[in-house]
Amino acid sequence: MGGVEIGASGHLKSSLTIASSASLMAFAALTWEQDLRTAPNGEPNDAAWNQLLRNLDWAADYLHQCASVGGNGTFVAQVGDHFVEDSYWGPPEDAPADEFRPVWVIDAKNKEGADVTSQAVAALTAVGLLLQKEGAMRDQVRSKRYLDKAAEVWAWAKNLQSVWQAPEGNNTVISRTHSDDQAWAAAWVCKREIMTKGPNVEAACSEAAAAWDDYLMREGHLNTDNWHAAALLLLRDVGAGGSTAVSGYLAALQARYLNTWVPSSFDESSKPACDPCTPPAGGMCEAPGGFVVVEGPAPAYYTAAMAFVALAAAEPEGSVDSNLGRRWQCWAKRQVDWMLGNNPSGKAIVTGLEKTPGFSGIAIPAQPRHRGSACADGVCAEPGRPNPRTLPGALLAGPQRDGTIEDNRDNGPYSFVSVEYNGAFAAALMVGPGVGGPFFAPEGVDTERQDLGGFLHGKFCRGQFLNSSSYVNRIASPNGTYSLFLNTNGSLEYRQGELLRWGYRVLTIQSQCPCTFSFESSGVLTVKDRNNVAQWHYWPLAGTNPQCLELTDDGQMRLLGANSEVVETILPRNRLCRGDVLTSSTDSPANFTSPKDRLVAAPYSNRWMMILNTAGNFILYNYAEGSIPAASPWSTGSAYPVTATALANAPYTLGFRESDGALVIWDKNVCPSFPGFNVHVDTDSAGYGVRDAGSLNQAAEACAVTPWCRFFGSDGWMKINTSSILPLTGACFYERPRADPIADNNLVIIGTGTWFGSCVEVPNNNQAAGVFLQQGQCNGASSQTFVLDAAGPGGWYRIMTTDGLCWGVKDASTADAAQLVLGSCSGADEQRFRFDAHPRDGFRIMPKHTLGMCVDVLLNYVDNGQRLQIWPCNLSPAQQFEVIRSPVPRAESECPDVPGFVMQEDMAAWGGTPFRRTFNLPEAAEACTVTPFCKAFQSDGWLRKDWEIVTPTPGSCLYTRPTADGDGWWRIKSVTGFCWGVINERTDSYAEMVLKPCRYAAQDQQFRVTSHPRGAYYFIPRHAQGMRVDVLLAEPTDAKTIQIWPTNETPAQQFEIITSVKPRPPPAALPPPPPSSCPQFEGFVARDNLEASGTDIRTLPNFAAAAQACSFTPYCKAFLSTGQLKTSISSTTAKNGTCLYTRPAMTAITDNAYVLIGTATSYGGCIDGGNMTVGEVLRQYTCNGTFSHHWFLEDASAGTLHC
Repeated sequence: MGGVEIGASGHLKSSLTIASSASLMAFAALTWEQDLRTAPNGEPNDAAWNQLLRNLDWAADYLHQCASVGGNGTFVAQVGDHFVEDSYWGPPEDAPADEFRPVWVIDAKNKEGADVTSQAVAALTAVGLLLQKEGAMRDQVRSKRYLDKAAEVWAWAKNLQSVWQAPEGNNTVISRTHSDDQAWAAAWVCKREIMTKGPNVEAACSEAAAAWDDYLMREGHLNTDNWHAAALLLLRDVGAGGSTAVSGYLAALQARYLNTWVPSSFDESSKPACDPCTPPAGGMCEAPGGFVVVEGPAPAYYTAAMAFVALAAAEPEGSVDSNLGRRWQCWAKRQVDWMLGNNPSGKAIVTGLEKTPGFSGIAIPAQPRHRGSACADGVCAEPGRPNPRTLPGALLAGPQRDGTIEDNRDNGPYSFVSVEYNGAFAAALMVGPGVGGPFFAPEGVDTERQDLGGFLHGKFCRGQFLNSSSYVNRIASPNGTYSLFLNTNGSLEYRQGELLRWGYRVLTIQSQCPCTFSFESSGVLTVKDRNNVAQWHYWPLAGTNPQCLELTDDGQMRLLGANSEVVETILPRNRLCRGDVLTSSTDSPANFTSPKDRLVAAPYSNRWMMILNTAGNFILYNYAEGSIPAASPWSTGSAYPVTATALANAPYTLGFRESDGALVIWDKNVCPSFPGFNVHVDTDSAGYGVRDAGSLNQAAEACAVTPWCRFFGSDGWMKINTSSILPLTGACFYERPRADPIADNNLVIIGTGTWFGSCVEVPNNNQAAGVFLQQGQCNGASSQTFVLDAAGPGGWYRIMTTDGLCWGVKDASTADAAQLVLGSCSGADEQRFRFDAHPRDGFRIMPKHTLGMCVDVLLNYVDNGQRLQIWPCNLSPAQQFEVIRSPVPRAESECPDVPGFVMQEDMAAWGGTPFRRTFNLPEAAEACTVTPFCKAFQSDGWLRKDWEIVTPTPGSCLYTRPTADGDGWWRIKSVTGFCWGVINERTDSYAEMVLKPCRYAAQDQQFRVTSHPRGAYYFIPRHAQGMRVDVLLAEPTDAKTIQIWPTNETPAQQFEIITSVKPRPPPAALPPPPPSSCPQFEGFVARDNLEASGTDIRTLPNFAAAAQACSFTPYCKAFLSTGQLKTSISSTTAKNGTCLYTRPAMTAITDNAYVLIGTATSYGGCIDGGNMTVGEVLRQYTCNGTFSHHWFLEDASAGTLHC
């Protein structure tokens, strides 16, 4: 078995990864053949095509050997053993000759290996078809050889019934299904018949359609373990099963894959931001810069494969909606750009790009975990040193979850490279220059004009991003003369070579970046900071709906429409007409807002400009080499004589007054600002109205609490959308910035689509179980305010009222017209809902407990009071909802004392069993106080039955109920303020108990107090599983060390606890001997004329001594006036003149209790802290009531610090 080497950067040969990678690349080659055979300058060039076919031919030749060496019905699945291969580090030519390299063979008789053999059939067929294409690589002999072998293997492979696993040793890849691989192979057989005009097209394609099983399709992403997405693409392309089936393939591809990965609009994020400490819900999140990370060992592989799927799904042009296809393409390009270094760190995860044009500012990984490149001449690179050999174009498995890229071959799986990673990545890179261009620059191609992913030549379109933290952060004209930069502090500069022609510094500093430059969904160009807050806008002309920004070689910056027509020239702008305005900067005069603050003389060589500066002064400038002269030939003068006042009233606008044509400068006060809305001066709009609020202020107030109101104007009209933006001097136009409100703990208002001024509400704010939900005119009241509570992976939420009740479907019904009611939150599926994008606008709200149903407004009526129900999903307005964050802020978090609870400032509990969320802290305190099983609550409103960890959380207040026996964790403190702990935090037997400075996070200082099987209590250290506090050797003598020891039922681990009334006073303060009638003694119940039998601890000479000793001996449950101390009483008898004193049982262990702790080895013994200093070993001594025997119990149930 000679030929190809290698998967996972080792020396093992896996036929599954070789075949799947080759077949995927062959599919991409056939899809984008024209692009691969065309140079960037538009001239025909087969260099890339020929190189690709040489590589695929090499892989096919190896697979042909695999199918030939053992005869018909056999196939070599793997050469080598993963564990053995991984134990050797060095180049393959130096590998030990005698190492274990088994050859594992699939045999048709065993009915195993459907996955491997199907992928081999696909690869052999695909390469055979490519070798029939015209050109230098055309080889009919080799083509027939591969196609014949594929047919031979398919004849028996299609009847195999399970996947292949190595019989011993270890597989290098995981494959758990075979239906996906068999459908992929069958589709290639169908494609062979179509391309070769074979006689069996209908039969082969029918077999391909039959091989597809939608029921077995797995969601997620494309990899060797899940090939369904690739199979769907090819089945769609060959038309297997007819038009209905083809529509189904595309629908499944969207629903199961693309909708999960690709955001629903150009300016949205596709996933929640990655948290480096917490795995993402649903297994996916978005790293800084927009890269989608899937939890797993090779996130870059998964994302590269899905980028290919998105690109292929958009082909051929016209097969899907153009906007949808463009969104898929732009998302894919953003992911590929990120991998090539267009990301906040400016680091690529592709090796060998050092000499590639356009990547001089990108950090290229030099330490991939690849044996062949890490070693040379018998010597391997030392840790932390670059590989001595360059590995060209290999995709690393990383990045880590938070987008971190570490160039270190010892960085676990993130530094791995493998053939399947590059198979997916290379397939994605074959798409033509319209989306990103080929990655590699083969011999004969003009590399100076190569389109290299992140560097954008000529056009910048919707869905694309410039990122400020990367060198690849510019748009350039075709010949590179003019370029638009996004600098590391978020500033934009338009330059002719090195000469500044226009610039703007957004109101950020570098720490607020990385910043991004992109189109919003409305066509507005925007710079946003790292928090996704817009810092700069360029508003296009009304009604233009631009799709791309283009730079030309003569210096024009212009906007293009859907058909690439010019809809607006931004620069040079040399004329101001009625209806046009200039808008000044809000920054210093040397930094400019947008091209709309100036008129530029044409041509550029003239270098004269007129700029409306930040002080409201319209100034004539002559740019000489990009500098501004100290004095200008002419200016209007500042709008205000005092500079500070002038700047405070910026931005200014300049335009013609409609009434008389006067050229006028206005300050910003022409339009007041309203929180939550962006204002546009001298602007009006046409669009669909919600209602006329009567005035500007009333419109602002109403729009803030009306979800479907996205715009309003100074005429008082509230609008859902804008069909056009119109210049109108003196008019004010307001826009709500779009943001995704669907997030855990968001306070939201939910608008209904039957009438765009209505909201979901609780009737009369009657927040009680069983109350129906209805619609009413939006007013922002608490009856229309709800809290989203994340309820598991997959985007499910509980929708809670401000009193902590949950939306739910009445009686968990799945029937049509089942109504929505409020109820106590239970976590049941009928109380879980998902917000999915509605095809027309807004959201659908779908309950989890039944499929195909949506929340619906009864009868689609617009009237107030119409109830909410569930109904089969449709496109009617009754199932359209819009969601916004409530403009009413939550109450500030404070930490007042709450009776009956222990308060901890700046702490929060996590995990465990939260069971209800209230609206605020006072409501949480009230609810938890009257709920017996509520053990804690915190200022975010959550009530908890228990919890796992507590973390420092600034601004959070955590309240825990003092813990009774068996619940929670306790710290045990001396009167000097030190805590019980285990020496050196040991967890082994004989580890001594000592006093330590109390530390909140120290688990060796936390103990659970639980019942001992023989009575009294165990003390369980939190840090040592299976251990208990224990008296050394279980001996009843003084000075015995207190230690930890494995759990048992001996008296050594049996302790009693009593409450100390106060530290013992000196003996003179004790009561005198009793008279003939028994006096009361604090802490005991006195009984006249009784004697008791039972277990004695010891006998003391008189009443005073017995009273004193029993009061501070935990195991002393009773004493007699005759001096006996007893640990138990078996019976009592009458005896005149004798008094029996019994101690009431301790009903609960409470926070801050002042206690003594007795040992059962000697019922008269207590745990003693010696001199009560740090490091003092705890020991057993006869109880004497001294301070060293007294302890405070402190509730430590809140847990410990945790990332």
